[in-house]
Amino acid sequence: MRTLGTFTFYCLSGLLIAVVPVTQADDKELEGGFDEEEEEGLDDEFALLEEEMVVYTAAKHKQDIAESPSTITVITREQIANTHCTEVVCLLRQVPELEVRRYRSLYHTVGARALGAALSDKGLVLVDGREINIEAFGIPFWSALPVHLEDIDRIEIIRGPGSALYGANAHSMVISITTRRPSSDSAAIFLGGGEHDRNSLHLRLDQVLGDWRLSLSGGTETAGHWQQQDLRDKELYRGRLVVEYDWGPSVSAFHL
Repeated sequence: MRTLGTFTFYCLSGLLIAVVPVTQADDKELEGGFDEEEEEGLDDEFALLEEEMVVYTAAKHKQDIAESPSTITVITREQIANTHCTEVVCLLRQVPELEVRRYRSLYHTVGARALGAALSDKGLVLVDGREINIEAFGIPFWSALPVHLEDIDRIEIIRGPGSALYGANAHSMVISITTRRPSSDSAAIFLGGGEHDRNSLHLRLDQVLGDWRLSLSGGTETAGHWQQQDLRDKELYRGRLVVEYDWGPSVSAFHL
C-alpha cells in the first residue's frame, strides 16, 4: 500500500507540473489578451470574410451566410482579382462538390452532386438574376459568357437543389453571377496571354451621369487547339452594355 501511495503521489505531481504552464498561459491571454500583431492578423482574416457574410441567392433576399438554408460558397471580388484564372469555369474548380470538365476550348461542363456528364444540364446559371442557360440544351456556353472576369463582382454557388425558388432547371446547383456596378468615371484595358497561343483583349468604360450609370465593355479571345498545334480552336468576340437609372431604393437596369 505504501508503494502504491508513493507511485500515485509522483503521478499526480507530474500531472500538476504539465498542467500549470498551460494554465498560466491561458490566464495571461485572458488578462492581457492577444498582442497587437495577433490582433491585426485576426482583423485581416475577418476583413477577408466580411464580403461573404451576406448572401442573396439562397433565399432570394439578403441574409447572413450562417443563416442560409442551403450550402453556399461565395467567390468574392478580391479572390477574382488575385486569381490566376482567366475564365469563370477555372474559378469554379475550387468549389467543393463541383465537377468541371473541359472537352474543347469552347466547350466546358460544370456539374454537381455527381451529375457531371458530357451535357451537365442539371444546373441553373444566372447573370444579375437573368438565366443564361440555352433552352435547347439546358446548359450555358461557359466560354462564351456575356461577362469577362473583370466585369464580375461576386459569384454565389448553391451546392444542392434550388428548384423551389428557381424552377426545374435548378436540379443540382444554382450559380449566380453578380456584375460590378459603375461607381465612378473610369476606363481600363486588360491584356492577357498563355499557352496554346491564347490571347485576350478586354476593354471597360464606366460613366456616371447623375442618376444614370453606364457601363460598356467588350473584347476578344483567341486560342489554339490543345492537341493540334497549327489549328485555331477558339475565336470569341464579346460585347456588353449596361444602363442603370437610380429610382431610389431600387435600381432599374437594362442589359444589352
